[in-house]
Amino acid sequence: MAPAELDEDALEAAGRDAIAGQIAQARELGVDAAAWLPSEPGAEALGDFAARHGAATVVLPEGLETEGRGERLRAGATDPGAAVRARSNARVVIVPRPVAE
Repeated sequence: MAPAELDEDALEAAGRDAIAGQIAQARELGVDAAAWLPSEPGAEALGDFAARHGAATVVLPEGLETEGRGERLRAGATDPGAAVRARSNARVVIVPRPVAE
């Protein structure tokens, strides 16, 4: 884990319990996962972070380009995945929203 990456304990201390749970679940499944809380908004910042840290994969939720919870990350980017790919060599994976039963 790089110094700017946060594990479950650090995420919980920062009040990010939901993200901490996602990281814990990924690790239980064998994924070397960590989170990062940006100091500036925008998908470009995420792409820069991925490039600096040699990230192989960046996982983004589906619908990030729409108004709402992804608004801070997108910060003007109409396609956050493309913005990340433009600044890093990381593979971008878009995770679909769960389907309501």
